[in-house]
Amino acid sequence: MKRNRAPKTILSLMLAGILSLSLFGCIPTQNPTPKTEGTPPSQEAINQEDLAIQLLAKYGIDDKNEYLPPIDPVPRDQTFTYQLNFDPNDYVDEYPSTYDWVGVFADPELTQIVPMDWWADKVTDNNWEIKISPYEFPAAGIRNKYGDSSHERKISESLNDIDYVDFKGQYKDWGNLPRYYLAQFLDLDTGEKLTKPLVQVFTVQAELPAPATTVFVDEHGMLSLKWKPVAGAERYLIFSYYSTDDTRYASYWPGTNLDVVDGTKTEWHAANNRDFMSINIIDPRIYPEKAAQGIETEPRSYYCERIGVIALGPEGHSSLDNLHKLGDFDNRLVYQLARDAWDEDRYTVSGHLALFLQSMDDMPSQIPVQMCDASIVYKTVDYDFENAEELEERFITENSWDEDGNPTSLEKVRVMKVNFRLPQSGITGICRVEEPPSTWKRDLEQIKKRQEALLRAAMSQQTQETIQQRVDMRAEGQERPTSREITPLDIEVFATNPLSEYLAINLLAGAEKIPLDSFPKASDTNHLTDALFEAIYQNPLILGISEMYLDRYYNLIIEYEDAPAVRVEKQQAIQDKIQQVIPQIITSNMSPLEREIAINDYLCDTIEYDMALLEDAQKTNYTYVDPKYNDSFTAYGALIEGLCVCAGYAAAFKLLADAAGLESIVVTGTLEGSIGHAWNRVLINGEWKNIDVTNNDNPLLFNVLLNLPDDIVAGILVEDKEYLLDSELYRFYSNDDSAEYYRIKGAFYSRTQIVDELAAGLQQDGSVVLRTDYSISEGEYRAIVRDVQVKLGGVDLYGCHLLGLIYLSSEAL
Repeated sequence: MKRNRAPKTILSLMLAGILSLSLFGCIPTQNPTPKTEGTPPSQEAINQEDLAIQLLAKYGIDDKNEYLPPIDPVPRDQTFTYQLNFDPNDYVDEYPSTYDWVGVFADPELTQIVPMDWWADKVTDNNWEIKISPYEFPAAGIRNKYGDSSHERKISESLNDIDYVDFKGQYKDWGNLPRYYLAQFLDLDTGEKLTKPLVQVFTVQAELPAPATTVFVDEHGMLSLKWKPVAGAERYLIFSYYSTDDTRYASYWPGTNLDVVDGTKTEWHAANNRDFMSINIIDPRIYPEKAAQGIETEPRSYYCERIGVIALGPEGHSSLDNLHKLGDFDNRLVYQLARDAWDEDRYTVSGHLALFLQSMDDMPSQIPVQMCDASIVYKTVDYDFENAEELEERFITENSWDEDGNPTSLEKVRVMKVNFRLPQSGITGICRVEEPPSTWKRDLEQIKKRQEALLRAAMSQQTQETIQQRVDMRAEGQERPTSREITPLDIEVFATNPLSEYLAINLLAGAEKIPLDSFPKASDTNHLTDALFEAIYQNPLILGISEMYLDRYYNLIIEYEDAPAVRVEKQQAIQDKIQQVIPQIITSNMSPLEREIAINDYLCDTIEYDMALLEDAQKTNYTYVDPKYNDSFTAYGALIEGLCVCAGYAAAFKLLADAAGLESIVVTGTLEGSIGHAWNRVLINGEWKNIDVTNNDNPLLFNVLLNLPDDIVAGILVEDKEYLLDSELYRFYSNDDSAEYYRIKGAFYSRTQIVDELAAGLQQDGSVVLRTDYSISEGEYRAIVRDVQVKLGGVDLYGCHLLGLIYLSSEAL
């Protein structure tokens, strides 16, 4: 049984602040505990290189490209030479484009061309050389906001005057992209087309190190960047790449400088999110003709597609650490209030929403907003209850007009006023209730409790920091290290590809140095990051990583929070607990659905949200969490200590589901498009289902998110792409609600039935929880409550709703 505890309703709005610094799953980022040697688990040791060979053979993946070892940073004007043992003139008709021979690209799919200068020289009668060098202008070059491309060397204080920064001259600079893909398509001996292109990743040696950048949404809902300071940088340039019609050459065209930031700063915040929309949303009030044709959205021809940071200094500038693709992020950026947020009692001025209400019961619990990908997300309203006030205001009323329709006077009207905001949206507002009852303060307390019940508990530790391809100075002057032996844990590993499984096995074994030379494709750090996050999220016995980076020899360096002995002890405790729990809650005759619900209910009964962690983070305005709370981000906190945040709930569910014979994954993303969150999907009768145990553990709306499909939960749970390899995401979509909890319990009713059923439940028990259509609006919910009140003779009712799940009680919350 769950211990007595404060109800989860008191989690309140503070979660939004603490989660803005913690976007994903389960890896705290505090300084690691000093390491000591521990006793490894009793498994057979294996050499890391042998492990890689076994896994590559196991998967037999047929990659489109064959990767060669990466090339160390090259000079900006590097020329690449290929020796041919045939006359290229004999193949001009067969391969008319230079990119049929060799080429430079900005992406591993070899779709975005980096223009190059290309020529062939005859060495002997049978030998030729192909040489490629930088083109006229650099890829991802910097230009001023007018689009001019000056050739002079110039670093200006004014954004409007900035031309190319430290311009090297035509044909002398590959540019500022994070990495380049040098591809060979022909056999150099025979001239025949290769079955797979030979690809080498190379980077360009810049004058300054690239700033390690992270994208996030600030408290006002604006796209923001933060980065680690770069020694020698006097300013930072916010670089943006805008979409073009010719996507083949997307990497070539220079970007636009959004802003220049002083060198003492390490953050930038957009003034608005309009530039980041790839879709135009058709407002019926502005485009009634299009709305009449049923057109709601249309593609936008020109928008900011990628964004990054370049460091500027007196001797030159850096390349980009990363060009963040905003298409992976626009579902978290608020564009505007959704059209459903407007009606005759509401109006907006510059993002400020005024609500003129007849009753306090009409104060909305959620307000829909439209994100930059055109999706609708429901934001729980954050009311300023402490500063609510009653006052008299002068209004023109229906009695204030003469016969000619002219106003004659202003009438005093008593109103209750409370300000509000929609978290991480930049949208604020005010509720005005005319002629409030004398009990308005008491009634407001009920609204407060209702809102707290809707603010789902969610906190996960940030792992969004990109793996940095930086040199480990401790390795300078040493020979390339060899593979080491590791002792794998005796458990089944989840992976969709050999690199993810290789990383997972090493991390589960506590490896501190993981050589990647057997996986040439890992030289693409985007692929490496994707595989690494899949390994971490989908294998919750990987505990306590505090830092990870690449050294100069292309080893992945891992630092852990706990000493090896402590980490092994925790892993064993989790495994022992699972073996103890499964026989208690799972029987052999249970169906997969019954097993899922049993695990969900067990976690809801035995875990409480870690309020102490929340209170500790408040002391530093959510910028730091004491390392003593690190376990709350893991399955150890959930299963052993009974205290965790959402990452712990999700990790524990996956481990128990695996042990119970269910297929499941951890999903990462945000709540309401702003608050970092983790939940699960589980395979039931051949269909993937969403299950959010953290939110299901709700004292009023129990199991509100159990087996709902993606299109329904999308208004609350906004999914990212971190938790699996991007190419595998499509396999786990959820499109079926036949096993939704209230459907299988016989407590799901149509809109025409729900009033009678709610009234009957209230008469029998005094409170009731039933589900109706998922899409009921705030107005429809209020209408349902009023109809129930009429049926029960006008009694006072208290409650809340979410995605069609309605809680009502005749007693105050």
